[in-house]
Amino acid sequence: MASDGAAAMVTVLIGDSSERGSRHPAPASALLSSRIAELEELQHKLHGMEKHLVALVEIH
Repeated sequence: MASDGAAAMVTVLIGDSSERGSRHPAPASALLSSRIAELEELQHKLHGMEKHLVALVEIH
C-alpha cells in the first residue's frame, strides 16, 4: 500500500540519526509521520469523492 512506500521513503530520508550525528531526530520523525498520516487521510477522502463524481456522471 502507499503507506508502506511512504514509510520506507521517510526512513531513507531521515536515515539513522547516529550516522548523521543529529541530536533531535524524534521531532522531525514524528512530524513527518503526522504529515504522512494526514496525506493518507486526504487521499482516502479524495478517492471517495472521485467515486461519487463518477456515479453522478453516470447518472446524468
